[in-house]
Amino acid sequence: MRKMVLALMDSEESYAVRFMEHMNRKKTMPFEVHAFTDKEKLLEYVTAHHVEILLISEHDLEEGCEYPAGQIIVLTDRSSGNGLFPNVCKYQSSSQVMREVMEVYGRQCGGIEIDRGVIIKPPMKIAGVFSPVARCGKTSFALALGQNLARVKPTLYLNFEAGSGMKVLLNGSWERDLSDIIYYIRRGEKNIAARLLPLIRELGQMGYVPPCSAPSEIYNVEEDEWRRMFESLRRDSSYEMLVLDLGSLPLFMPEILEECDVIYMPLRGDEVARAKLKEFEEALKEHDVEIASRTHHLQIPLVKTSQNTTHYAERLPYGPVGRCAEEWINKDRL
Repeated sequence: MRKMVLALMDSEESYAVRFMEHMNRKKTMPFEVHAFTDKEKLLEYVTAHHVEILLISEHDLEEGCEYPAGQIIVLTDRSSGNGLFPNVCKYQSSSQVMREVMEVYGRQCGGIEIDRGVIIKPPMKIAGVFSPVARCGKTSFALALGQNLARVKPTLYLNFEAGSGMKVLLNGSWERDLSDIIYYIRRGEKNIAARLLPLIRELGQMGYVPPCSAPSEIYNVEEDEWRRMFESLRRDSSYEMLVLDLGSLPLFMPEILEECDVIYMPLRGDEVARAKLKEFEEALKEHDVEIASRTHHLQIPLVKTSQNTTHYAERLPYGPVGRCAEEWINKDRL
């Protein structure tokens, strides 16, 4: 896969090298980072190659010097600095620097489509995890599936569930989530993938976007709005797999299931579970949605629980649920 290029220019060699190595290890990154400490070599490179973002230290930015880059962002020693270009403070974690860079980048190209020749990748596949039956291991399976897939290909996980529990499971804290993306969809922005970039966090090698804090927002999204989001991810993102943890959403929006290449439906073996499945299948017929040929029914192995949920999600790929997910990945040649 050929990614977009981010060139970093900083005469502080240790910083430039550490940043480049840290970012290039991340499979969720849609950019390939090239670091430079010499301005002549930088100019030679950006003249010969298409550079989408040039991230340059304020101490290395010379007045009147022009670089042929899609966007120039200045690394400053403080939270504010050069007034000619957008600024990002360099003295914070590399991940936070990159998140702020992606925020600036998303603002610029959220309303435009990226040249399709820039990102070359296999077509993105969508795996949906859904069941009309409660407490059957949907989220555990989806998290294990996504993390196992992320070991071999760039994978993004989205949780559409009401009351997902993700903040507790991932010991996370965030101010922005999938609600922001819904806002951009409703504004009619074309490049939703660019707007996703600053929101993406990591679980192992898997990228994920924090779920909506108010799940009712999801139910108000129109069918064509969802389709635009999936289309943008297929066209503009570097992800090869999208894992959708759907909860009960398809009961309201069954057309999302039609976007999935494969659907994993965990079930339980009791009479109530069978009754719920039959009722759901009848509801799909009423909506004229056919998913049987792409749906696998499965039972998720029981996970031993404890009072401590720390690292629960990270451990999933290495236990019985992870082995179950790996078997289905191999069966479906994902």
